[in-house]
Amino acid sequence: MALIDTHSIIKELIDAGTSEKEAEVFVKRFVAREEFSYLKNDLATKYDIHELKSDISKLENKMDINMRWIMAISGAMFLMLVKLVFFNS
Repeated sequence: MALIDTHSIIKELIDAGTSEKEAEVFVKRFVAREEFSYLKNDLATKYDIHELKSDISKLENKMDINMRWIMAISGAMFLMLVKLVFFNS
């Protein structure tokens, strides 16, 4: 987040003919709005969280399927090794 030099802005507004109180209120509201705009870009909505949960669930399913394949291939390789070592005539 960029830092804003509020003192110089208030000073410029006063030099331009705005009362000190009006300048302070304007700058205070401006800074609050700018800070919120930075914050708003980083907030997650319920939809974002739902999408993230859905993506995680899909990833877990893919990992489960891949793990089953890995276990099946490992088992087949183990059986082939046993056959080669013990039953190779």
